[in-house]
Amino acid sequence: MIPGFKTKKKLGVGIDIGSKLTKIIQLTKGPGSKEQIGFMGYLEANPEEKNYENHLATYLEQHGLKGKQAISSLEDPSLKIRKIELPKMPESDLKEAIKFKMRDVIDGTISDYIIRYSILEAPQVGAKIINYVGYAIKKESVKNLSKLLEKCNLTPSFIEPAIISLSAAVENIYPSENEWVGFADLGVKKSFFGINGKNRFHFSRPLHGISLSHILSPEEYHQKLAVEIQNTLDTFSVTFKIDQLDRIFIVGGGGSVDLANYLSTNLAIKTIFFNPIEELNLSDEQKALAKKTGHLFAHALALARV
Repeated sequence: MIPGFKTKKKLGVGIDIGSKLTKIIQLTKGPGSKEQIGFMGYLEANPEEKNYENHLATYLEQHGLKGKQAISSLEDPSLKIRKIELPKMPESDLKEAIKFKMRDVIDGTISDYIIRYSILEAPQVGAKIINYVGYAIKKESVKNLSKLLEKCNLTPSFIEPAIISLSAAVENIYPSENEWVGFADLGVKKSFFGINGKNRFHFSRPLHGISLSHILSPEEYHQKLAVEIQNTLDTFSVTFKIDQLDRIFIVGGGGSVDLANYLSTNLAIKTIFFNPIEELNLSDEQKALAKKTGHLFAHALALARV
Protein backbone atom coordinates (compact mmCIF):
# COMPACT_ATOMS: atom_id res chain seq x y z
CA MET A 1 0.00 0.00 0.00
CA ILE A 2 1.37 3.39 -0.95
CA PRO A 3 1.23 5.78 1.99
CA GLY A 4 -1.47 8.37 2.39
CA PHE A 5 -1.16 11.51 4.44
CA LYS A 6 -3.98 10.95 6.92
CA THR A 7 -5.71 7.80 8.05
CA LYS A 8 -8.60 6.97 10.31
CA LYS A 9 -10.98 4.42 8.86
CA LYS A 10 -10.68 3.18 5.30
CA LEU A 11 -14.17 3.10 3.80
CA GLY A 12 -16.56 5.50 2.17
CA VAL A 13 -16.70 7.40 -1.10
CA GLY A 14 -13.81 8.25 -3.38
CA ILE A 15 -13.82 11.95 -4.19
CA ASP A 16 -11.55 13.67 -6.70
CA ILE A 17 -11.82 17.47 -6.61
CA GLY A 18 -10.69 18.92 -9.93
CA SER A 19 -10.56 22.50 -11.12
CA LYS A 20 -13.86 22.11 -13.03
CA LEU A 21 -15.39 18.79 -11.99
CA THR A 22 -15.66 17.00 -8.66
CA LYS A 23 -15.87 13.27 -9.39
CA ILE A 24 -17.39 10.86 -6.86
CA ILE A 25 -17.62 7.07 -6.74
CA GLN A 26 -19.03 4.73 -4.12
CA LEU A 27 -18.42 1.00 -4.56
CA THR A 28 -20.57 -1.89 -3.36
CA LYS A 29 -20.41 -5.67 -3.63
CA GLY A 30 -22.63 -7.35 -6.20
CA PRO A 31 -23.46 -11.03 -6.80
CA GLY A 32 -20.51 -13.26 -6.03
CA SER A 33 -18.88 -10.36 -4.15
CA LYS A 34 -18.03 -8.73 -7.47
CA GLU A 35 -17.15 -5.07 -7.25
CA GLN A 36 -19.81 -2.78 -8.65
CA ILE A 37 -20.66 0.90 -8.58
CA GLY A 38 -23.18 2.05 -6.00
CA PHE A 39 -22.88 5.65 -7.12
CA MET A 40 -20.96 7.43 -9.84
CA GLY A 41 -21.39 11.08 -10.71
CA TYR A 42 -19.81 14.49 -10.90
CA LEU A 43 -20.53 18.05 -9.87
CA GLU A 44 -19.56 20.75 -12.33
CA ALA A 45 -18.17 23.48 -10.08
CA ASN A 46 -14.91 25.30 -9.43
CA PRO A 47 -13.63 24.59 -5.88
CA GLU A 48 -12.28 28.15 -5.75
CA GLU A 49 -15.78 29.59 -6.08
CA LYS A 50 -17.26 31.19 -2.98
CA ASN A 51 -20.23 28.81 -2.63
CA TYR A 52 -18.47 25.61 -3.69
CA GLU A 53 -18.93 23.90 -0.31
CA ASN A 54 -22.67 24.59 -0.37
CA HIS A 55 -23.01 23.29 -3.93
CA LEU A 56 -21.15 20.08 -3.11
CA ALA A 57 -23.03 19.56 0.18
CA THR A 58 -26.35 19.89 -1.66
CA TYR A 59 -25.21 17.49 -4.39
CA LEU A 60 -24.11 14.90 -1.82
CA GLU A 61 -27.39 15.15 0.09
CA GLN A 62 -29.40 14.76 -3.12
CA HIS A 63 -27.61 11.48 -3.81
CA GLY A 64 -27.71 10.07 -0.29
CA LEU A 65 -24.02 10.64 0.42
CA LYS A 66 -24.28 13.20 3.21
CA GLY A 67 -22.11 12.29 6.20
CA LYS A 68 -20.20 9.54 4.36
CA GLN A 69 -16.55 8.96 5.03
CA ALA A 70 -14.46 10.49 2.26
CA ILE A 71 -11.26 9.18 0.71
CA SER A 72 -9.79 12.03 -1.30
CA SER A 73 -6.77 12.86 -3.43
CA LEU A 74 -4.69 15.99 -3.11
CA GLU A 75 -2.82 17.73 -5.91
CA ASP A 76 -0.73 20.42 -4.24
CA PRO A 77 2.38 22.36 -5.30
CA SER A 78 4.01 21.63 -1.94
CA LEU A 79 4.14 17.89 -2.73
CA LYS A 80 7.70 16.69 -3.25
CA ILE A 81 8.70 13.17 -4.27
CA ARG A 82 12.28 11.94 -4.30
CA LYS A 83 14.20 8.72 -4.80
CA ILE A 84 16.36 8.05 -1.75
CA GLU A 85 19.19 5.55 -1.25
CA LEU A 86 20.02 4.63 2.34
CA PRO A 87 21.93 1.91 4.15
CA LYS A 88 19.88 -0.69 5.97
CA MET A 89 18.95 0.60 9.44
CA PRO A 90 16.34 0.25 12.22
CA GLU A 91 12.87 1.68 11.53
CA SER A 92 13.24 4.48 14.08
CA ASP A 93 16.49 5.65 12.49
CA LEU A 94 15.09 5.27 8.99
CA LYS A 95 12.27 7.76 9.62
CA GLU A 96 14.77 10.40 10.69
CA ALA A 97 17.08 9.61 7.77
CA ILE A 98 14.21 10.02 5.30
CA LYS A 99 13.32 13.36 6.87
CA PHE A 100 16.92 14.50 6.60
CA LYS A 101 17.08 13.58 2.90
CA MET A 102 13.78 15.33 2.14
CA ARG A 103 15.08 18.61 3.57
CA ASP A 104 16.90 19.20 0.28
CA VAL A 105 13.73 19.29 -1.83
CA ILE A 106 11.19 21.12 0.34
CA ASP A 107 10.58 24.83 0.73
CA GLY A 108 10.66 25.97 4.33
CA THR A 109 10.93 24.01 7.57
CA ILE A 110 10.67 20.22 7.71
CA SER A 111 8.34 20.48 10.72
CA ASP A 112 5.75 22.10 8.44
CA TYR A 113 5.58 18.93 6.34
CA ILE A 114 4.16 15.44 6.64
CA ILE A 115 6.81 12.93 5.55
CA ARG A 116 6.06 9.44 4.27
CA TYR A 117 8.07 6.86 2.35
CA SER A 118 7.73 3.55 0.53
CA ILE A 119 10.33 0.98 -0.43
CA LEU A 120 11.03 0.67 -4.14
CA GLU A 121 11.80 -3.04 -4.12
CA ALA A 122 12.42 -5.77 -1.60
CA PRO A 123 16.15 -5.75 -0.80
CA GLN A 124 18.17 -8.81 -1.72
CA VAL A 125 19.74 -10.90 1.00
CA GLY A 126 22.83 -9.16 2.26
CA ALA A 127 22.02 -5.86 0.53
CA LYS A 128 23.65 -2.88 2.21
CA ILE A 129 21.82 -0.14 0.29
CA ILE A 130 18.01 0.08 -0.01
CA ASN A 131 16.07 2.32 -2.40
CA TYR A 132 13.06 4.29 -1.18
CA VAL A 133 10.66 6.90 -2.49
CA GLY A 134 10.19 9.79 -0.07
CA TYR A 135 7.07 11.98 -0.02
CA ALA A 136 6.60 15.37 1.61
CA ILE A 137 3.59 17.66 1.67
CA LYS A 138 2.67 20.65 3.79
CA LYS A 139 0.53 19.84 6.81
CA GLU A 140 -1.51 22.96 6.12
CA SER A 141 -2.53 21.66 2.68
CA VAL A 142 -3.84 18.41 4.14
CA LYS A 143 -5.60 20.31 6.91
CA ASN A 144 -7.27 22.67 4.42
CA LEU A 145 -8.61 19.79 2.33
CA SER A 146 -9.93 18.08 5.46
CA LYS A 147 -11.73 21.27 6.47
CA LEU A 148 -13.25 21.64 3.02
CA LEU A 149 -14.60 18.07 3.11
CA GLU A 150 -16.04 18.64 6.57
CA LYS A 151 -17.81 21.80 5.36
CA CYS A 152 -19.40 19.66 2.65
CA ASN A 153 -20.80 17.29 5.31
CA LEU A 154 -18.25 14.55 4.68
CA THR A 155 -15.95 12.85 7.18
CA PRO A 156 -12.33 12.83 5.93
CA SER A 157 -10.84 9.38 6.47
CA PHE A 158 -7.92 9.08 4.05
CA ILE A 159 -6.03 11.58 1.90
CA GLU A 160 -3.30 10.71 -0.57
CA PRO A 161 -1.43 12.49 -3.38
CA ALA A 162 -3.25 12.51 -6.72
CA ILE A 163 -0.26 10.95 -8.46
CA ILE A 164 -0.50 7.98 -6.08
CA SER A 165 -4.23 7.44 -6.58
CA LEU A 166 -3.69 7.35 -10.35
CA SER A 167 -0.76 4.98 -9.88
CA ALA A 168 -3.06 2.66 -7.92
CA ALA A 169 -5.82 2.89 -10.55
CA VAL A 170 -3.43 1.80 -13.30
CA GLU A 171 -1.72 -0.87 -11.20
CA ASN A 172 -5.04 -2.44 -10.20
CA ILE A 173 -5.99 -3.17 -13.81
CA TYR A 174 -2.57 -3.43 -15.49
CA PRO A 175 -0.05 -4.78 -12.94
CA SER A 176 3.51 -3.68 -13.65
CA GLU A 177 5.23 -6.78 -12.31
CA ASN A 178 7.22 -7.38 -15.49
CA GLU A 179 6.78 -4.00 -17.16
CA TRP A 180 7.52 -0.32 -16.81
CA VAL A 181 4.22 1.53 -17.13
CA GLY A 182 3.73 5.27 -17.54
CA PHE A 183 0.54 7.22 -16.88
CA ALA A 184 -0.42 10.82 -17.59
CA ASP A 185 -3.23 12.88 -16.09
CA LEU A 186 -4.05 15.66 -18.54
CA GLY A 187 -5.97 18.31 -16.63
CA VAL A 188 -7.59 21.65 -17.25
CA LYS A 189 -4.97 23.67 -15.36
CA LYS A 190 -2.06 21.25 -14.94
CA SER A 191 -0.88 17.80 -15.89
CA PHE A 192 1.55 15.24 -14.51
CA PHE A 193 3.22 11.98 -15.48
CA GLY A 194 4.04 8.99 -13.28
CA ILE A 195 5.70 5.61 -13.68
CA ASN A 196 5.06 2.21 -12.08
CA GLY A 197 7.40 -0.76 -12.19
CA LYS A 198 7.72 -4.05 -10.30
CA ASN A 199 4.24 -3.43 -8.85
CA ARG A 200 5.35 -0.18 -7.21
CA PHE A 201 5.20 3.54 -7.86
CA HIS A 202 8.65 4.86 -8.80
CA PHE A 203 8.63 8.31 -10.32
CA SER A 204 6.62 11.42 -11.14
CA ARG A 205 7.13 14.74 -12.88
CA PRO A 206 4.85 17.67 -13.76
CA LEU A 207 4.17 18.07 -17.47
CA HIS A 208 5.13 21.71 -17.71
CA GLY A 209 2.88 23.91 -19.83
CA ILE A 210 0.40 21.13 -20.57
CA SER A 211 -3.12 22.31 -19.73
CA LEU A 212 -6.47 22.76 -21.41
CA SER A 213 -6.59 26.37 -20.24
CA HIS A 214 -3.90 27.22 -22.80
CA ILE A 215 -5.53 27.82 -26.16
CA LEU A 216 -3.85 25.39 -28.55
CA SER A 217 -5.02 23.54 -31.63
CA PRO A 218 -5.29 19.75 -31.18
CA GLU A 219 -2.17 19.36 -33.30
CA GLU A 220 -0.18 21.84 -31.19
CA TYR A 221 -1.40 20.21 -27.97
CA HIS A 222 -0.38 16.75 -29.19
CA GLN A 223 3.05 17.92 -30.31
CA LYS A 224 3.78 19.84 -27.12
CA LEU A 225 2.65 16.93 -24.95
CA ALA A 226 4.81 14.44 -26.86
CA VAL A 227 7.88 16.63 -26.33
CA GLU A 228 7.15 17.05 -22.62
CA ILE A 229 6.58 13.33 -22.09
CA GLN A 230 9.85 12.57 -23.88
CA ASN A 231 11.64 15.02 -21.57
CA THR A 232 10.09 13.18 -18.63
CA LEU A 233 11.19 9.80 -19.96
CA ASP A 234 14.73 11.09 -20.44
CA THR A 235 14.83 12.24 -16.81
CA PHE A 236 13.48 8.90 -15.61
CA SER A 237 16.01 7.00 -17.73
CA VAL A 238 18.92 8.88 -16.20
CA THR A 239 17.62 8.42 -12.64
CA PHE A 240 16.62 4.75 -12.82
CA LYS A 241 18.80 3.46 -15.69
CA ILE A 242 15.71 2.21 -17.58
CA ASP A 243 15.82 2.70 -21.34
CA GLN A 244 12.18 2.31 -22.36
CA LEU A 245 8.65 2.06 -21.00
CA ASP A 246 6.42 -0.79 -22.13
CA ARG A 247 3.20 1.23 -22.28
CA ILE A 248 1.59 4.52 -21.32
CA PHE A 249 -1.95 5.27 -20.12
CA ILE A 250 -3.60 8.68 -20.46
CA VAL A 251 -6.58 10.00 -18.50
CA GLY A 252 -8.19 13.35 -17.77
CA GLY A 253 -9.99 15.94 -19.83
CA GLY A 254 -7.12 16.23 -22.31
CA GLY A 255 -7.12 12.53 -23.14
CA SER A 256 -8.60 10.96 -26.26
CA VAL A 257 -8.22 7.96 -28.53
CA ASP A 258 -6.70 10.21 -31.21
CA LEU A 259 -4.10 11.48 -28.74
CA ALA A 260 -3.26 7.93 -27.66
CA ASN A 261 -2.70 6.94 -31.29
CA TYR A 262 -0.54 10.02 -31.88
CA LEU A 263 1.67 9.30 -28.86
CA SER A 264 1.97 5.62 -29.79
CA THR A 265 3.40 6.65 -33.15
CA ASN A 266 5.58 9.55 -32.07
CA LEU A 267 6.98 8.08 -28.84
CA ALA A 268 7.17 4.52 -30.18
CA ILE A 269 5.48 3.34 -26.97
CA LYS A 270 2.03 1.74 -26.92
CA THR A 271 -0.30 4.39 -25.48
CA ILE A 272 -3.81 3.63 -24.23
CA PHE A 273 -6.73 5.96 -23.53
CA PHE A 274 -7.46 4.63 -20.03
CA ASN A 275 -11.04 4.03 -18.93
CA PRO A 276 -10.95 1.96 -15.71
CA ILE A 277 -14.70 2.17 -15.16
CA GLU A 278 -15.49 -0.08 -18.12
CA GLU A 279 -13.83 -2.98 -16.27
CA LEU A 280 -16.56 -2.97 -13.60
CA ASN A 281 -19.97 -4.62 -13.35
CA LEU A 282 -22.19 -1.78 -14.62
CA SER A 283 -25.87 -1.10 -15.15
CA ASP A 284 -26.99 0.08 -18.59
CA GLU A 285 -27.16 3.66 -17.33
CA GLN A 286 -23.69 3.42 -15.81
CA LYS A 287 -22.29 1.92 -19.02
CA ALA A 288 -23.47 4.96 -20.95
CA LEU A 289 -21.86 7.32 -18.43
CA ALA A 290 -18.66 5.25 -18.30
CA LYS A 291 -18.29 5.25 -22.07
CA LYS A 292 -18.58 9.02 -22.19
CA THR A 293 -16.69 10.09 -19.05
CA GLY A 294 -15.02 7.01 -17.53
CA HIS A 295 -11.53 8.36 -18.21
CA LEU A 296 -12.26 11.20 -15.77
CA PHE A 297 -12.93 8.84 -12.84
CA ALA A 298 -9.58 7.03 -12.48
CA HIS A 299 -8.67 8.86 -9.26
CA ALA A 300 -12.11 8.54 -7.68
CA LEU A 301 -12.23 4.81 -8.43
CA ALA A 302 -8.81 4.15 -6.90
CA LEU A 303 -9.76 6.18 -3.83
CA ALA A 304 -13.04 4.31 -3.41
CA ARG A 305 -11.02 1.08 -3.30
CA VAL A 306 -8.81 2.22 -0.40
